[in-house]
Order: sequence, then structure tokens, then C-alpha cells
Amino acid sequence: DYPDDFEGRLELESGLPRVSVNRLQVEKVLVNLIENGLDAMRDDGVGRRLITITVRSHSEGPVAQVTVRDSGSGIEAQTLHRVFDPFFTTKPNGLGMGLAISRAIIEANGGQLWVESEPGAGASFHFTLPFAS
Repeated sequence: DYPDDFEGRLELESGLPRVSVNRLQVEKVLVNLIENGLDAMRDDGVGRRLITITVRSHSEGPVAQVTVRDSGSGIEAQTLHRVFDPFFTTKPNGLGMGLAISRAIIEANGGQLWVESEPGAGASFHFTLPFAS
């Protein structure tokens, strides 16, 4: 359960083709990324708590790029390179499997999953999905 001061924003590029994926699997990835962002912002005590989901075409091929960005304090450099490692977690009760499984799901659906972050500026998780042919 999350307090009422969380805000969500969806930014969709118009006219995007359909993607060819397992919808349920990709939904699980989105839920995991959103929950991770909400957890990070709740734990950080940041002022404005915003999750933005952006969907647009990617410049490097016939794929859609989805970005889930939070307004938290970001991920420190020594942690950033480990976030997709199985059993690595920064949460007291975390298993450390959510991001590893999410990456495997996206790759199984023909895409890639990566993260960008600067301490103090939030985290952005990006993934690509192939357009249907």
C-alpha cells in the first residue's frame, strides 16, 4: 500500500505499431519496475513522488522503447552495475530476483532491459520490444 502522494504519468508516442510479445509477461515486468520505483521513493523520503512511463519508437530499429522513471534519489554507482544480478538486493526483505527475472522475460520477448541513474536524479529503467511484423 502506498500513500496518496504518489503521482503517475503516461507518455505515449502517437501512431506506434503493435508489439509482438507475451502480454502477461511484459505486464509483470512493468509491475515490478513500478513497484521498485515506488519502494525506492518511499524509502528515500523524497518530496514529489512521480513515476513516469514513456513509450516511444527507438532510433536503432523496429522496436518500441519503454522507460519507467522515478523521481527518487537514484542508484549509487557501486550498486548500479549489480542490480540485475540474481540474489542482489538493497531491500531488507527482498529476494533479489525481480530485476534478474524481468531482464530474462524481456530478452525472451526479443528485447533488452537496462538501467540509467545518477545519484540524486532518480532511476530510469528502459526496455525494448519488437514491433509485430
